[in-house]
Amino acid sequence: MRHMQRMRWYEVSKKNRSSTISGEEGVVPNGMNIFMRVRACLMKTELIRCHGTHLQSRQRWFDDLVLPQIDAGDVFFDIFYGGGANNLGALLGSSTFGEGEALRCFIHFFGSLGPLWITWEVQAFYESRYLAYDYFHNLVSIIRYLCIGFAIFNIAPLQLYTDPRTGNVMVFTLAMLVELVLSMGLALEVYFRGVGDRISIMNHTRDDFKFRDGASFVLYAAAFIVSAVQCVQARQSFDQQKDRSIWDLYDLPMTLNASAYLVRFILSSVRILCTDKREFRDSFVPTNIDYLIDRYEGFIMVLMGVGVASLLNVDKNESSEFYVTEICGLLTMIFLHVLKMDSESDSSKHALRRGRIPAAMYSFLVHILTISLIGFGVSYVVFFDEIFQPANTDYLDFARFPFLTVTIISLEFMRVTHCGLKEAFDRLFQTSEGKRKLNWPVVIGTLLRVGIILFCLTLYTWTNDPETLAACGFAAVFSVFLTHLLNTAFIEKTKMTLVEDKCSRKHRPAMGNGRSEEDCT
Repeated sequence: MRHMQRMRWYEVSKKNRSSTISGEEGVVPNGMNIFMRVRACLMKTELIRCHGTHLQSRQRWFDDLVLPQIDAGDVFFDIFYGGGANNLGALLGSSTFGEGEALRCFIHFFGSLGPLWITWEVQAFYESRYLAYDYFHNLVSIIRYLCIGFAIFNIAPLQLYTDPRTGNVMVFTLAMLVELVLSMGLALEVYFRGVGDRISIMNHTRDDFKFRDGASFVLYAAAFIVSAVQCVQARQSFDQQKDRSIWDLYDLPMTLNASAYLVRFILSSVRILCTDKREFRDSFVPTNIDYLIDRYEGFIMVLMGVGVASLLNVDKNESSEFYVTEICGLLTMIFLHVLKMDSESDSSKHALRRGRIPAAMYSFLVHILTISLIGFGVSYVVFFDEIFQPANTDYLDFARFPFLTVTIISLEFMRVTHCGLKEAFDRLFQTSEGKRKLNWPVVIGTLLRVGIILFCLTLYTWTNDPETLAACGFAAVFSVFLTHLLNTAFIEKTKMTLVEDKCSRKHRPAMGNGRSEEDCT
């Protein structure tokens, strides 16, 4: 059996492999130009389309990386999550966060978001590790689309979602359970038929069942059984729902889903952080990092698109409050996009390449950013409801949740994961003439960002006016953008000064021997 990989369809001899540029990723053997690479990719794609009966390892340890190939199926899969973010936002916006509703809303929110996020992450990592193109796997993808679609369709406003007679929770848990069974089936296929490094494939798949899929399957199955029994019992009895306590048995299915989300996250973190470095390559199948970077960025863009859609898909109002809220909201989303792009590093310095801990922190921050963007996007819908119905003040409690603050903090820490805490701290200082002192422009910019975050965190205590909140939100995001712009200029200036000082100290004694100052450049 020939081993074929996404990275290359031919085998590279040891002689050619040793002729690659050492220490760099993404290189190819000497003498292979871009036209040969394109031709190789096209021939390999056609080969897999005709004979793709086995799962192929997309990437192996110590092999070269090439640019990822995100196909239309990945984009189509992310589109479903745009609708999911919209429905989850409607779930948050439908709650008055009164007595007993806040806890119930959070349980149903995380009980819905958790399984959906797990499904997206499992699919993204599966595609980054393995490649299989045939009719069977295309059929599995179609079934997965249906499961995700039915699950998202049944996410409803809180009053309907918590009513067992509607069957929304039952259908949601069933769809997530079927999708999990599909993922476990694909994992079994990888275990027995995957082509590549068999040791790492078998160990990785076995640990997936042990640390992730096993616990999730038990909790999902329990959630479906409980929700199905409650739905049948509620439809047989015609009693109207009475005032419910803070938590009751009808909240149990979503509590189990949220618990599966939390347990999976904890076990995955323990598995990654506690694996010995010497055993890491035998315990994990490597991923195509460039592919994952593009998938994460595309997913965040979909969530930001939901926020933009909430601003554009609204009835027009001739009041000044409406136009100020609309314009400030659009500008806020635009500059959030700019901050997101500015917070990302290039592929060679990305957090996903810096080791286990930076990669785990980056993935965790994407979790937090997902939650905050969903809540922040729907906040404009709440603002417009207040503008159109001024007497409806219950929804103003929604403004107390610091979604914008969490969004800014997540983007700031994402920036730190790419460079590391040590380098981020060193940027606060500069070395001049052998002395280390504070780089005051950078320090002032950092303190200003801390002040802006505190301002956003306490904003709801000062005002509940939608127009003022929207304007302050834009001012905060734009101010963070300006501080980063100035900090970048001063940091680059400091680096240039260090280079000039180092060059001057190195060559100053030799300048009397016929060397000129131009030799330092």
